[in-house]
Amino acid sequence: MPTPTPANAVSRADLGAIAYEYTVDQTAFIGSQVMPVFEVAEKNGEYPIITIESLLSRQTTSRAPRASYSRSDWKFKMGNYDCAEHGFEELLDDSELRMYRRLFDAEEVSVLRATNVVLQNHERRVAAALFNTANAISDAAATVAWSDATNATPRADVVAATTAMRDGAGLTPNACVMSKKVLDNLLATDELKTYLQYTSPHLVDGLAGQIQTVARYFSVAQVLVGDRMENTAAKSKAAVLADIWDNDYVSLCRVSDSMDLRDPAFGRSFLWTADSPGILTTEQYRVEEKRSEAYRVRQNIDEAVVFIGANSLITGVTA
Repeated sequence: MPTPTPANAVSRADLGAIAYEYTVDQTAFIGSQVMPVFEVAEKNGEYPIITIESLLSRQTTSRAPRASYSRSDWKFKMGNYDCAEHGFEELLDDSELRMYRRLFDAEEVSVLRATNVVLQNHERRVAAALFNTANAISDAAATVAWSDATNATPRADVVAATTAMRDGAGLTPNACVMSKKVLDNLLATDELKTYLQYTSPHLVDGLAGQIQTVARYFSVAQVLVGDRMENTAAKSKAAVLADIWDNDYVSLCRVSDSMDLRDPAFGRSFLWTADSPGILTTEQYRVEEKRSEAYRVRQNIDEAVVFIGANSLITGVTA
């Protein structure tokens, strides 16, 4: 029987389903919501961006009898994407597979470990793109850091950021993005507690209820909270944990998972489906010299900023 090699790795749809369920269950991964997947047939290419000037320009609509209707052309500019492959492998020795079979599914654990690595890196790239003043139509410091529970005025800061997006790009945000630490600080502010003390027991709600409360308070469709942490220490050193989502920023932005690029959004994760048909592709191959099975999780993707007008940042939210 021929033995699979890295060149002809076997797709494992069953393990891929486990990896997909993991991404759905782990709500702390928000990268694929901030920059949803947009499937493309080529590794790199161009995509049209309809300009705000074309969408919002003033036109004459009145018409006299037997006269022609007013007409106008519209312009667009081109954006570029270039997908790059990202992936991670876990080796499982034959002896380990036999040894741990009665305790847990070693294949499943190996795939979930690799999945976590790939998603964590995708999360980091999306966070770096969104929480970047060069990728925002406006950035303004919070009047008072939200970590100052007594004096912070988060609603006024959000209204200012929302107004800046509307004035600069003609859009209103449909999402607010922040880290878990910033959410915790926000929930502890006197302003929020006073505003909601007779309407919602937000401090005793579960996380999902608290997030919905904040969304209503800020008048946005959704609040996305990044709760992933990573170990930044060198290998073999004691763990040093840090948040992937910077605690200094809050973003008011527009997100969209529509396949219509005319729908204004901050960014997309362009996925080259000819090479990686899903957001996560799971494969297995034999490494005979190590008497092991290799489990690989990968994606071919580019997190592209489509429109900076769809991102308005509040800085200095944590003192």
